Amino acid sequence: AEAKHRYWENDKAQDFDAGAHQWLADVLPRILRDTALLAEQWTAHLLEQGGVDRVLEEIALINSSEARRVYAEELLAQRDLSSEQVKKLIAELRQIESSSRLKEALTALAPALPEGGEVTLDLVAGCSQISSSSARKACLQELAESRQVDSPVAVALARAAAGIRSSSEKTGALISLIDRAPRLPEVDEAILEAFTTIRSSSERSRAIKILIDAGPRPEVLTRLAGLIRDISSSAERTTSLQRFSRLLPHDDPDLLAVYLDAVRELSSMAAKERTLLPLLRRPNLSPQTRNLVREFIENELPDGVLRRRFLSKLRDSD
Repeated sequence: AEAKHRYWENDKAQDFDAGAHQWLADVLPRILRDTALLAEQWTAHLLEQGGVDRVLEEIALINSSEARRVYAEELLAQRDLSSEQVKKLIAELRQIESSSRLKEALTALAPALPEGGEVTLDLVAGCSQISSSSARKACLQELAESRQVDSPVAVALARAAAGIRSSSEKTGALISLIDRAPRLPEVDEAILEAFTTIRSSSERSRAIKILIDAGPRPEVLTRLAGLIRDISSSAERTTSLQRFSRLLPHDDPDLLAVYLDAVRELSSMAAKERTLLPLLRRPNLSPQTRNLVREFIENELPDGVLRRRFLSKLRDSD
């Protein structure tokens, strides 16, 4: 059937003449572009016109955040992209201003994009633009789950997580990363540096627990003990020290000295007792370690009964 047109200007019916045809030719692409109406067909049409680059040009003109995501998905579904074209596509998505829409766009496309550190680093950079704490955490978590996490990507994820304002959301993002990141010096350094930005005592303690459970490398234990010492809440610091005590080697006097310094700063004798007892129960302590513990007990525990009890436990552990 022949298409029929009706055309008005200023509420008056007009002939659908050459001027009307030109107006429709101008406005129709904008309608298709910003509503994502017939996105599959329009993407195919653009690909026929000028390939992937033509679609990327069209996406750059789209005002709607949702339409940008839809057209990006259609492009990936219909055509393989070169690495440079992938980079351009992510750059166009990063123009989305809404935190939730940007997160949705990046995470929806992440599984469909080719693997490779550069692509993932561009996606992480996009997540770093998200101002909402919850949306940035969700973006980083989903990237960690859907992409390969090598050393550079893990470092970038940790740094992006450090920029999250909310302590709880930041901790959530870091916990997801700890589960998937390779245990390498530069990765551990980035994660521990992010820990220093967690202001909440309970959240820092929660993050440290996950790292302890994951089995940190021996080289980071001194730094980790320092982070525990800086927890402002005495209760949370005590709990973290108790967990940390099981990581103490039998013969590392330098690390033990850091640990005992943190114990010394605890305000209550009950807290000191809870953090010393796990250490006293450990067998096969080296003579140097035992001497350090004995000196600490003799100098830092003013209660004679408690001091004698602890020294007895220390002798029993021989």
